[in-house]
Amino acid sequence: MSVTLGMHGMGVFVRVKPRQTNSSSIFKFQRRLATVAKYKTLVDDSLVGLATFRKHPGIIRSKSVRLPDALLQNVIRYLVDKPVKQLQPNAAAMARYLLGRQRPLERADLRAKAKEFASIQGVNDIDDEMIRSPDLSKENKKKIASVMSKLKRHIYHWHPITYNETTSCAYMMSRIAPNYAVTYRVLNEIRKRMADFTPENLLDFGSGVGTTAWAAHSLWGDSLSEFFCVDTSRSMHELSDTLMRDNSTEEEEEAGNKTIIKGIYLRHFLPVSLQKKYDLTVSSFSLLELPSKADRLNTLRTLWHKTGQYLVLIECGTNEGYQTIMEARDFILNDLKEEVERNSQGQAVGRLRNREELGEEADPVDAVGHVFAPCQHDLACPRVTDGSGTPCNFEQDFHHFNKKGLVSELTSERFCYLVLKKGPRVPGDNDNHWPRIVRPVLARSRHVICRLCCANGQLQETVITKTKHGRELYRCARYSKWGDLLPISKQSEPKSLEAAREDHDNSQTDECP
Repeated sequence: MSVTLGMHGMGVFVRVKPRQTNSSSIFKFQRRLATVAKYKTLVDDSLVGLATFRKHPGIIRSKSVRLPDALLQNVIRYLVDKPVKQLQPNAAAMARYLLGRQRPLERADLRAKAKEFASIQGVNDIDDEMIRSPDLSKENKKKIASVMSKLKRHIYHWHPITYNETTSCAYMMSRIAPNYAVTYRVLNEIRKRMADFTPENLLDFGSGVGTTAWAAHSLWGDSLSEFFCVDTSRSMHELSDTLMRDNSTEEEEEAGNKTIIKGIYLRHFLPVSLQKKYDLTVSSFSLLELPSKADRLNTLRTLWHKTGQYLVLIECGTNEGYQTIMEARDFILNDLKEEVERNSQGQAVGRLRNREELGEEADPVDAVGHVFAPCQHDLACPRVTDGSGTPCNFEQDFHHFNKKGLVSELTSERFCYLVLKKGPRVPGDNDNHWPRIVRPVLARSRHVICRLCCANGQLQETVITKTKHGRELYRCARYSKWGDLLPISKQSEPKSLEAAREDHDNSQTDECP
C-alpha cells in the first residue's frame, strides 16, 4: 500500500490506496510527516469582543505612503529649472548602484581571498614584497598577474560617493519617496505601540535630504522641538534646507527666512559631548556609506550612547543590508555591553577610557538595551542559521511622483530595520510576546498560513483555521500582512517526527487528531 498525505484544517488526513508500496513513497511519507507542525494557539485577551478585525492591535504596516503636500510642492518647485530629462538616467543609475551597495572589504578578508586565489595558481602566499620584488621569475609574474586579475573581477570595489549639486539632485529624484515611506513606516510602529511616547528631540545620522525629519514631524508634529541632522555633504544640507522652506507666503524675504519644520540644525559632525541625550536617534540608509567596519562600530557606539530611549537603524532589504543590521545588533546587544562593563572595572582601553574628559562617566546601565522591533527577542536571528540565505526584510508600498507633481502608480520598497530600546526587556508588555509575520500571509480556502518569528527565537509556520483557533484569531490572520504582529498569547511546540508517526499509527480514522 502507498500513503498520501494532505492538510485539512490543522489536521493531517491519510488516504490508503491498494497498490504496491515502494521506497520512494515511504520516503515521501516520512518527509511530509517531518514538516507537519501541530500548534495549539490561543487568541490574545485583547481581541475578545473586538468589533472589527481589519484594524486589530497587531497591525503595524502603513498601507501606502505619500510625500507630505508641502514637501512634494517644494520638490516640484526645485525641479522647475533643472534638466529633469537629462537627470533621469542619472537618478535611475544612482538607485541601481545604491541597491547593490556592499560593505567595504576588510584588509584581512582581502588577504584571505588573495591567498585562496594564489593557492589555486600554485603560489604559497602573496604579499606586497613579492609583488614588488624584481627577482621574480617570468612564471611567477604570470601567476601573480592572474591572481590580481581574479581579485579585480571578484572583489567589490567600494568607494565613497561624492555628493555635489548634480548627484544630490539625482539622489533626491530616486530616493526621497522610498526613503520617506520606509522611515515613516518604522517610526510609525513606535508611535502605534508606544502611544505615550512623545519625543522632544531627534538625532539623524546621515540626514541626506531630510526625509527622517519630515517623517518624524508628520508623526509627532510640534512635540519635536530639535532636529540635529548630521551629513558630511554640504550640497545635501543645502538641498535639505531648500526643501524645508515655507513658500506659501507671497513675500520672498519672509518666505526665505521661514521653515516648515522648526528647530532644524544642520551639522557635518556628530556632537562630541556625551552629556546630551536624544529621545530618538536614527541612522537611515547610512551605515553602508562608512569606509570600514571600525568606522561603523565607532559610529554605532556613539549613536547608542547619545540615545535616550530609541535607536532606529534602517538599511536596504538586500542580504548586504541585512548583514549590516545584524552586525549592529550583535555589537550593541553583546560586544558594547561587555565593553562598557570592562571599562567600569578599569580594564578597557581606547575611546571609552576618555569618557570623563567628554563629560560623562562610564555607566554599565547605559549600555543595557533590548530589541523593540522587528524581533520579539534578544536571541540570535534565526534567519542567520536556517540555511535559506534569505534576509529578514519587509516591504512598504509608496507612491512616487513626476515633475508635474502627479502621483504615479503604487511601488514597493524592501528594507531591513532594527529598533533598539534603552533598558531591559519588560516581560509584562502586552505585545512583547506576539510573533512577527516575516513572510507574506497565504490566505487559502478556510485556512491561513502564517510564517512567524516567535518570542523564543525560532521561525515557525502556523496554519490557522476558524474551527481549530476560533473566529477572532482566524479573522486577525486573514487581515494581517507581512510585517504585522499576530495576537497569539500562547503557542506550543511542534510535534516531532516520532510523535507524528505514532499519531498516524494509532489513528483509526482518516483524520489525525
